[in-house]
Amino acid sequence: MPTRKPVPAVLPWLTALAAAPAVLIVAAIAATRFGGVDLLVSYDLLTWTVARILAWIGLAGALAAAVLALRDLKGRGLYALAALVLAGATVAGFVWRQGQDATPNPRDVTTNVDEPPAFSRVAAL
Repeated sequence: MPTRKPVPAVLPWLTALAAAPAVLIVAAIAATRFGGVDLLVSYDLLTWTVARILAWIGLAGALAAAVLALRDLKGRGLYALAALVLAGATVAGFVWRQGQDATPNPRDVTTNVDEPPAFSRVAAL
């Protein structure tokens, strides 16, 4: 009769570590929306500094959870899968957004950079 190995106590903690950046981002959005925190603090400090570092730490924790779950995928695989999906999606979102910010914005186009067109309403002021 096969016996199921118990889930190590560290697997739920590693899964929670992988979910922490996403929870922090949602909390920062809610705190800004309801006036608890200034936009500069929530966007710059919490999201782009703390959550991004925490996302990479969560990805390392998710990889550790995957290694720990290799012995018994039926009992431990759900924790590892949840940790990998949460951490992978968060890191992928940060990497994608950083790439979007690094490329020039195609909507900011003018016909002649040296002599941009004048706007008649602004010139009248």
